[in-house]
Amino acid sequence: MTDDFDADVVVVGAGFAGLGAARALQRAGKSVVVVEATGVVGGRARRGRLEGLEFAAGAEYVHGAAGEVLDLLKRANVDVETRAWPATYWLGRERRHFDADGAPAELQAAHDAFDAIEDDHAADESLLQYFVRKGVRSRCLDVADAVYANDYGESASELGAAEVAHEQRHWTGGEAYFV
Repeated sequence: MTDDFDADVVVVGAGFAGLGAARALQRAGKSVVVVEATGVVGGRARRGRLEGLEFAAGAEYVHGAAGEVLDLLKRANVDVETRAWPATYWLGRERRHFDADGAPAELQAAHDAFDAIEDDHAADESLLQYFVRKGVRSRCLDVADAVYANDYGESASELGAAEVAHEQRHWTGGEAYFV
């Protein structure tokens, strides 16, 4: 492999953003080379296996108009399936995986607590304190902590319940996701 590129633009990263940028630049008449450190196209979006279960990891949210992304995927002949959130759970400590329909009632209680956060949080409590006050059990706190660490980059003990309530109040993204 050579380190010399004969191109107008070098795009670093073959994730969705890099590939989208390369496509736009090429359409604008530029010659483009995409370089990727991992050798795998897709960036953070990838499939993996854990304990015999296949999972999708990485890009979870589509910012902007989801219809635009779906249109691009259809034009690229990519099959897309829409699912309601949440569809499945993995309880790591228990090494259990199950569909949302078979989830323990206590997980639904955690969702109910989350749905009530806009009206029921205290101004100075963390998200973890809020969930504990609402009676969310420890096995569900693990799931919630993982979700919020992923979504916000902080654990539930570091997030303010008021900040999460504010985002919920202004969320317009819906609850469906596509795979």
